[in-house]
Amino acid sequence: MKHSIVIKALTAALCLGTLAACTAPTPNGSDTPSATTAPTSEPAASESTDAASDTESTSAADGTNIVLSCTQELNIDKAPARVITMGDDAMSFLWEMGLQDTVVGMGKPLPKDVYGPEVLEALKDVPIIEGSKTEGGGALLSTESLLALTPDIVIGFDSGADREALTKAGVWFYSPDAWCPERKVKIGSDETTTDAIPASFDLVKSEARKYGEIFHQEDKAEALVKKLDGQIEAVKKAATEDKGTAMALYLDEGNDKFFGYGAGSMIQPQFDAVGLKNVYADVKDRLIEGMSMEEVLKHNPQTIVIFYQHGTPEGIINTFKGIAGADQLDAVKNNRILTLQNRFADPPSPNSIRGVEKISEFINQ
Repeated sequence: MKHSIVIKALTAALCLGTLAACTAPTPNGSDTPSATTAPTSEPAASESTDAASDTESTSAADGTNIVLSCTQELNIDKAPARVITMGDDAMSFLWEMGLQDTVVGMGKPLPKDVYGPEVLEALKDVPIIEGSKTEGGGALLSTESLLALTPDIVIGFDSGADREALTKAGVWFYSPDAWCPERKVKIGSDETTTDAIPASFDLVKSEARKYGEIFHQEDKAEALVKKLDGQIEAVKKAATEDKGTAMALYLDEGNDKFFGYGAGSMIQPQFDAVGLKNVYADVKDRLIEGMSMEEVLKHNPQTIVIFYQHGTPEGIINTFKGIAGADQLDAVKNNRILTLQNRFADPPSPNSIRGVEKISEFINQ
């Protein structure tokens, strides 16, 4: 069945984080960052107010939900029954809303240190779609391989699949807001585009509501939003005092090149919620390149959170401590280093809420 889809072009692009989203995200979201380039596996985060999100999903008189996928309007007349997810962040929403049984294919395996045994067991038989390798080491999923699984919808990002070809084949292509290099924004009554905006938990909630519109499960979406609000409030209540300065870094085991996180990352609302002062709160970009141990020593944060994709917590800490000068840091001397999979920050998803809970637990222990 052909789905009715309306394309609306924009004259300007929204950069959902200057460093990352002005260029296409790394295909498949599973690349190992090189020694000289910032990790692009996570999309940038952007603030999404209730006023903005209300304009992105509407319902027609016939029950069709109109959902904005970057610059494309999807007319979703019934709930998709067969879903392909290109990135694992989609599963964070689908699992929370009880929609995991709709998944018939995935573009990458679920990371075991992000998703628990119950989730991994439930999805163990879902096929992983093979893609052709890109220069960055990721995967580009062919239209043929996607259509072979007869999906109703593909949830992913434009750099990893052919949106136009899928549209012509009658398959909806939904890109979460954080993956969009171009996106409409409504501020008050004015539709506009904007540069990087500080991240917010609002984007997690607005994304949940869009999943509710896509699957015609608005009640489940609101229940999820209520649950997320409760989790966030619990974390904020535990932050009874100023917890000092903090810095968030990205580092993989065995690689001494690392990057910092600015206000464009979900780490900003996470730090705010637990009472940590981000030393890079005045940097609107998501990622900060050109980092050195001298830069870390200059700020000498009391707490350091290191995000990673590859390695183990012990290996990440040992790699960081092995960089010359790290032993002079207060966070090292006082064992105030927390390691987390990068999915616990970006992209904005229920995993981001789990991430702030882990940070809260660490600093309040």
